[in-house]
Amino acid sequence: HPTLLPKEVLQFDYIDMYMHMDINASILAFYSTYGLTDRIDLGVAIPIVNVKMKSDPTAVMNSYTFVNNDSANHFFGGTRANPVLEIQPGSIDDDATGLGDIAIRAKFNFLKNSSVDLAALAEYRIATGDDKNFLGLGSDQVSFFLIISKIIGDFAPHLNLGYKLNTGSTDLDEFLCHLGYDQKLSQQLILNWVRKIMRLNFRNLLLWFVLMAIRRPSILQIFQIINMTIS
Repeated sequence: HPTLLPKEVLQFDYIDMYMHMDINASILAFYSTYGLTDRIDLGVAIPIVNVKMKSDPTAVMNSYTFVNNDSANHFFGGTRANPVLEIQPGSIDDDATGLGDIAIRAKFNFLKNSSVDLAALAEYRIATGDDKNFLGLGSDQVSFFLIISKIIGDFAPHLNLGYKLNTGSTDLDEFLCHLGYDQKLSQQLILNWVRKIMRLNFRNLLLWFVLMAIRRPSILQIFQIINMTIS
């Protein structure tokens, strides 16, 4: 309910939105790999995604004019002298299930049977998921990884260092670090576990270098700066 006052005065009022949101995603991925040679693999991953979202949003009108003049320029209900400045529009409890973003991968093993194995992986992720229902990202992505691994019997730990190129207009390119392992359970079954341990975009990387240059930190402060800049 805005009043007919100059624009400069109206700009003092603003709204805070507290979403109190909880989103959980479950992914079932169908993955297939075909070996062109003993060093080159082609693969495709087709994910089925289920997303559950709950939210109890609250909107709060921060009225500068009401605090200072006992008369609100903007309010959700009531009157200018006795305004309603906080509302809860209603809870959200919804879910969606469908196809996620399909990934096409190519891997080249260029160092094998050494102290460690090295491979390069390129992945193209197609925006096939519905981003409005949080089933996909809404834009294509290209990722490149250096995979460092070692086979120890039926156990194969690996470290993946990568760079992700985002084609969306708002997403930033990122540096990635994944840690995981493959455990052979039988001739037909392999357990795979991967944990993302770092995701660093260019903006945070620049911030990291600036803080390092300005603060000349100790070892403890370096770990604090890293914690500030990675997600």
